[in-house]
Amino acid sequence: MLLLANLKGQASVEVLIAVSILLIILAFAFNTYIERKREVDWSEEFLDAKSECYKTSSLISRVRANGKNFLEIATFIDYKISIYGDLRSIGVFWDSGSTYCTFSTVNVTNITHSRFDVFGEYRIFNDGTNVVFEKT
Repeated sequence: MLLLANLKGQASVEVLIAVSILLIILAFAFNTYIERKREVDWSEEFLDAKSECYKTSSLISRVRANGKNFLEIATFIDYKISIYGDLRSIGVFWDSGSTYCTFSTVNVTNITHSRFDVFGEYRIFNDGTNVVFEKT
């Protein structure tokens, strides 16, 4: 009978070891999943921000190309967008990063400055010399 009791105790230890090993493997798999999800989420955010940057660049080019008095209304709400008219570039910022793109003209202003942030609804028009962002 004593031999049978020892075998039951040994089986319990082996089961505990097997369960522990499975839990360790599961923890590594879960950690890998979380890390990959974080990378995918960041990549999606980056691509959305890059798209917003290109849309803004395209908007500036379109308003410039269509000549004096051409007007568009645009709303910027998803990201903090900084326009650097003198550098011909746009910065798009979000919680965990930023991205930049360029446009073709240096004549971009918010009436008073060539470097400014946009958020909300704007009238973007060509005054004959500049592409002007005016908050509505």
